[in-house]
Amino acid sequence: MATDVEEKNQCHFLNDPDFQASHIFAELQSAPLGFIDIGSRGGVRNFVNAIAQFAAVLAFEPDPQGIMELNDSLADRYGFAVVENIAVGGFRGRGELNLYAHGVNHSLLKASHVFRDRYRVSSLEYKGSLSVEVDTLDAILFEY
Repeated sequence: MATDVEEKNQCHFLNDPDFQASHIFAELQSAPLGFIDIGSRGGVRNFVNAIAQFAAVLAFEPDPQGIMELNDSLADRYGFAVVENIAVGGFRGRGELNLYAHGVNHSLLKASHVFRDRYRVSSLEYKGSLSVEVDTLDAILFEY
């Protein structure tokens, strides 16, 4: 039996025989909807799961530790999925990925220590940095 969350994330019309016989269904199978997820550690956004079989996912995750988790979460779920081990930013070259206590918070941007301390956000505790490759989304997409 599906959980409430699974039930909420399912598009029941995808299993409808009339929809499956439609031109829209055939088009979505031949040309999936593109979805870009920047900073994908933790998996692709839940709302995409409802249409996973019709989604072509291009995911970016610069942290090598997050890549294996991400590849496992994408395997056999989406119509097409690629994970690029690169940070997306406003420049091309090398950059410093700031590492925080919770991996989904890793960022090229530094977290505000004022915010972290004021609201006691322990997941933003700074843990160091990692040199990573950075590129602009435009450059990546036009070269892809």
